[in-house]
Amino acid sequence: MTERLPVLGAHRASAADEPPHENASSSMELEPVPGFSLKSDGLYLEDGDRDIYVCGPIAVAALARTTENGAWGKDTHWQDRDGNVHRRVVPVSHLLRFGLDVCSMLVDEGLHIAPDGQALRSLLTYLNRAEPKQRLLLAQRTGWIQTPSSLWYVTGGRVVGVGVDQVAPTPELQVSGKQSEAGTLTQWRDSIGTWCVGNSRLLVATSMAFAAKLLYFSGLENGGINFQGGSGIGKTTLLRVAASVDGGADSLQNWRMTDNAMEAIAAQHNDKVLPLDELGQVDPRKVGEMMYSLGNGVGKGRANRSGGARARQAWRTLALSTAEVPFAQHASLAGVTLRAGQEVRFTDVSADAGKELGVFEDLHGHADGAAFSEALRTAARQFHGVVGAEFAQLCASDAEGLRAMLAGSMLSFTQRCKAQAGAALEGQATRVADRFALIAAAGELASRWGLTGWPANAASDAATRMFLEWLDARGTPKNVEAHQILDALRHFLIKFGESRFSEADRAESEHQRTISNRAGWTYTHIEDGTREYWITPTVFRQEIFAGFSISTVCQVLNAAGCMTTTTEHGKKRYDIKRGIGRSMRPRFYVIDSRLFDIDEAG
Repeated sequence: MTERLPVLGAHRASAADEPPHENASSSMELEPVPGFSLKSDGLYLEDGDRDIYVCGPIAVAALARTTENGAWGKDTHWQDRDGNVHRRVVPVSHLLRFGLDVCSMLVDEGLHIAPDGQALRSLLTYLNRAEPKQRLLLAQRTGWIQTPSSLWYVTGGRVVGVGVDQVAPTPELQVSGKQSEAGTLTQWRDSIGTWCVGNSRLLVATSMAFAAKLLYFSGLENGGINFQGGSGIGKTTLLRVAASVDGGADSLQNWRMTDNAMEAIAAQHNDKVLPLDELGQVDPRKVGEMMYSLGNGVGKGRANRSGGARARQAWRTLALSTAEVPFAQHASLAGVTLRAGQEVRFTDVSADAGKELGVFEDLHGHADGAAFSEALRTAARQFHGVVGAEFAQLCASDAEGLRAMLAGSMLSFTQRCKAQAGAALEGQATRVADRFALIAAAGELASRWGLTGWPANAASDAATRMFLEWLDARGTPKNVEAHQILDALRHFLIKFGESRFSEADRAESEHQRTISNRAGWTYTHIEDGTREYWITPTVFRQEIFAGFSISTVCQVLNAAGCMTTTTEHGKKRYDIKRGIGRSMRPRFYVIDSRLFDIDEAG
């Protein structure tokens, strides 16, 4: 026999018109728990012919567990003194180990419990005995969850998609999502949305928030955009506007954090845009590693208490960053050279829109840029989160159609960029074009669904403009590893060519000077005066080209005509033997001084 708990029949209004009623749920059939009676005014302990009041109305509607069948919890619903319905998945382990903490949480959220020890013990007994047949999937992070029959998007405080009655967020997500939605979709669209029109930076930043939800459907890699420019031009406002798609002011993050914190925050922004303010506050020695970590989408491997491997954090995200200087310039403060792959995955673009209004181009009637920025910030505090949840709901309603649409839209965008660039795009430029194509497609899709108030092609035109600006600043549509490799080697030899090298033909001379931290030897050809640099393999691999593929480095230098090679046993060798003194013949990477005559643009 089942009994109905009538107080859990609250109705939630449409997200497009009203803010969601927090923790609302549909009415449900509940299985009886032996020894207890659930009535309209509360839970009672059965004691012979009488019932003893335990607490207000509370019920366990389902058992929840993760996709790996772990972290079991009880989907608990209760009513506070004002008649509001609350919901929380209570971990079974907490009921066993932290029973009083669970009761404290329930009291804090409005459940009335009889003021005696027996009531507390009875409540915990009831929660432990409840074993409903209904099962839920426990969502441990934000983002998309796919099963053979359903597709859900977890926003934090609630779940949208197809089959949402089969999934529940963890307690941590529910707590973090409490302030993630405010206002209505109409209010967001009529303020923030319409103010983006005519402002290329606002359009691209906001479209990125929608695009982060489409990474799952597009198959593109993680990446990001760094809006760089002087202080006081409105860069942080771009982040606040983008963050308003998914949540409140607490969505805005700062670059100043540890590696572990970065992993945790990235995981919290799975399938969401990650707004990161003030790149200048991060240690320049770590910026490259943090870029790799964000781009790879998986945290470091760590051991658990028993010595086994702990589950790694994972995420899909697009990072939206601000800085006063480009990524590479900031890293160079610590002598770190970013690789082409890092700079392509996280693209530097100018925050200044070129209208002497900072990041803005159209102030929409506001007195100046400061007034417009303040209006946007105020609106973002008042209206946020609902539009992102509605966008996810619409994505989930036709996932297969969405994938096909994205493929066609992104291909069209990339072809248009190639035509306007007037040149073929090599792999690195194509990767950046693909990211802007996803941004454009997301903005156009949100507009077509009536979420933004933007005219057709507004998002696409803004994304095209910014991609072409990036390409123009880069100076070439070609891959740039060759230039980076040649530059790295030139820089090292110019800096240390005299202090860390000595002439090989004077190696045993009594006048040979002492070399500290030797990098190799030099050899000068008498006939033409050209010089060879014999670089030790350790310095070559671990110092000059740390982080590079050594195979790629050697191929580039050989193709440029500045590396001497040999053939041994039918195979080409890039590290070759050279004689030092009378008996030493170690291997070196041999570089010709013609390296300095190579045209970098060639």
